[in-house]
Amino acid sequence: MPEEEPRDALAGRWLITAQVDLISSVSNAVPSRSFSSTAEPQIVGDTATFQPRLGAEWDTFPGLLRLRAGTWLEPSPFPGRNPRPHLTGGFELFVLRYWEDWALTASFDLASRYSNWGVSIGFWR
Repeated sequence: MPEEEPRDALAGRWLITAQVDLISSVSNAVPSRSFSSTAEPQIVGDTATFQPRLGAEWDTFPGLLRLRAGTWLEPSPFPGRNPRPHLTGGFELFVLRYWEDWALTASFDLASRYSNWGVSIGFWR
């Protein structure tokens, strides 16, 4: 028999992730806004950058509810600008298991001058 978990331990299963992406440099790149302007385009992406990510996922009620939270740092392609931190999260609720599995999901990504929200319903066999 497996050993009993401590009484103060959080129920469910946890997944902690960490990742660092290397974004290579590119020569002669310009931002998309350059196509709608008559000004001289600014060159971007001429140096390689790193993009760290950290996340946690918790099966609160295994097979029923999964919560997610994380953060990542968006490097600026423009020289001399600070990176922009993001806060992300969401949930996945498994609502029906009969012929197919059905899930309701929601997510968000928030940063300075940026927000992204999502809701979806999915099913699969």
